[in-house]
Amino acid sequence: MIKDILEDSSGDIQLINGDIRLGASLFQHQANIIVAGKGEYRRAINSTVGAIDYIDDEDPEEFLQDIRLKLVKDGQTVDSISIDNGQVICKADYE
Repeated sequence: MIKDILEDSSGDIQLINGDIRLGASLFQHQANIIVAGKGEYRRAINSTVGAIDYIDDEDPEEFLQDIRLKLVKDGQTVDSISIDNGQVICKADYE
C-alpha cells in the first residue's frame, strides 16, 4: 500500500490537530493523474491526462487509453478502465 500526504476534496492538504495527515493514497494518485491538466506538473510534464480536454469527445476510447498509459507510466498495473454513469472506474494498483 502506497502512503502519501492526503488531500481533502478541494485539493488542500488534510490536517488533524495541526499535523499533516498521511494515509493510503492510491485513489488520490489516480484522481490527480486523470484530472490534472497536461503539463500541470512541471517536474512530470507528460504524467497527466487532463480529463477536461476529452469532455466533448463522442468516443471515450482515446481518453481511456490515455488514462491507461499514464497509470502504467506511474508504476501501476492496470487490470481494467471503464466509464460507468459518467464515472471513471479504474481497477489498477501499484506492483
